[in-house]
Amino acid sequence: MPSVFFAPNAVGKRPPRHLVPCLLGTLLAGAASAQTGVWTQHNDNARTGANLKESVLNTRNVNARSFGKLFSRKVDGQVYAQPLYVPHVEVPGRGVHNVVYVATEHNSVYAFDADDPMQPAPLWHVNLGPPCPYTDFYTPPQTDMNEEVGITGTPVINLDNRALYVVAKSKENGNYVQRLHALDLQSGAEMLGGPVVIQAAVPGAGDDNVNGVISFNARQQLQRPGLLLAGGVIYIALGSHGDRDPYHGWVLGYSAATLKRVAVYNTTPSGGEGAIWQAGQGLSADAQGSLYAVTGNGTADAHRGGPDVGECVIRLDTSGKRLSLADWFLPYNYDALNAADNDLGSCGAVLIPNTDLLVCGSKTGTAYVFHRSSLGHFHADGDTQIVQSFLAANRHIHGSPITWTDAAGDTFIYLWGEYDNLKAFKLVDGSFQTTPAAQGTTRAPDGMPGGFLSISADGGKAGTAIVWATHPADANANWNTVPGTLQAFDASDVSKELWNSRQNAARDDLGMFAKFCPPTVVNGKVYVATFSKQLVVYGLLKPPARHRQAGGRPRR
Repeated sequence: MPSVFFAPNAVGKRPPRHLVPCLLGTLLAGAASAQTGVWTQHNDNARTGANLKESVLNTRNVNARSFGKLFSRKVDGQVYAQPLYVPHVEVPGRGVHNVVYVATEHNSVYAFDADDPMQPAPLWHVNLGPPCPYTDFYTPPQTDMNEEVGITGTPVINLDNRALYVVAKSKENGNYVQRLHALDLQSGAEMLGGPVVIQAAVPGAGDDNVNGVISFNARQQLQRPGLLLAGGVIYIALGSHGDRDPYHGWVLGYSAATLKRVAVYNTTPSGGEGAIWQAGQGLSADAQGSLYAVTGNGTADAHRGGPDVGECVIRLDTSGKRLSLADWFLPYNYDALNAADNDLGSCGAVLIPNTDLLVCGSKTGTAYVFHRSSLGHFHADGDTQIVQSFLAANRHIHGSPITWTDAAGDTFIYLWGEYDNLKAFKLVDGSFQTTPAAQGTTRAPDGMPGGFLSISADGGKAGTAIVWATHPADANANWNTVPGTLQAFDASDVSKELWNSRQNAARDDLGMFAKFCPPTVVNGKVYVATFSKQLVVYGLLKPPARHRQAGGRPRR
């Protein structure tokens, strides 16, 4: 019998054999997809950061008495990629498990049992090639990455064919290569004839061109944003290693069914730079098939009729699996932003559900709000053509805001910039109030990168919504590996802290902060990547055993 997903009565046990034939059809059709899971960076293609099916954790039970660290899992490298989660996976010879998937800079992918503290060994583990020495790209002390470079962007999972797609960067015999792998969720085995070497070329007279052709440079390009699965295509976005020229922003599309490359887009074919890094945030996609990206410093001439969209918010059309520029926005002060290394692209785009709005941030601390149907292009006298722009943070905003709508229908975005506090902004009549609805009481340490956020809630139900944040505990994490903190706040009023990992540090300490990586919250547990070479898992603690008097009567 082939391995399949089951929805058994108890995780880790198979259903009775006589029921298997009856269950196969219905389970393969939809049981796995009906379960709560996290298959992509920040939970969905809108990048809301929200799990709205969390019925275990709430504002009453997340506290220092009843919530804390449950266990950790050792891995072989730093973890930049957000952990992903699939329930009820049948692992050959191991039974059915809820599985958490972890990818490391050592080019390893691990599948762990997501629940059992007594199962520290991985269900499977594969290595995808020798990682690159970080000193090939960075000169100390300016080491944005400080151990090795392997898997950096968050993978994406396709439940239809039970595949995990991941990009690994290797150095082999002095040559640099990046490959797209499709791994079987159940075993880690390569699928679809993979892996495939990432290659591409576009016509252009820009940086690194040879005879009018710009070829993908595997050494120079860093695959930082989370992968995107949309319309049967795996989209891979790339930027640079610490702005080391020459580089461009790239978006490459590969068939999720065959791993054949089907689409290529370059942000600066007539110039240079224009990286897509978004502090790890994946490309966003809407139901109409459009993709959204935010680019970093680079050549910008779209407002003069050119093809270059550095320092822009862009919408890409995917008609016929091709990629073409459909719309764009360039800030009025883009020259000053470029000169000061103030990337617009430090933050990806979040698409606000049930609206036409797109929100992103920037290194200046500015939040930008757009109608997705009309990004606004360029106005030299100010950004008055867009919905709004306002100062939302003291310094850089990295990653992206997250969003939640409460039971009353009020929608909020949450963000946590550098040198600043967690803030919530309320949407009123199509724009956001520029005075925060609430602020957290913890200030991020001076330096990079601020806080990285996820939200869990049971829909809009009162008392269930929690904003989860990871951030450096007390130091600048820009070029250093530093201790981290996990915090939980009441999403209805983020001035109310519920819990943090330093309240009982002996029990709950997180370890070393994983830069640009939000926590994964699902099915009553919080999975946090670290630079301590471990995955840390938090959840509800078992209540202490009740003391009993002689005769077996419980002590009151």
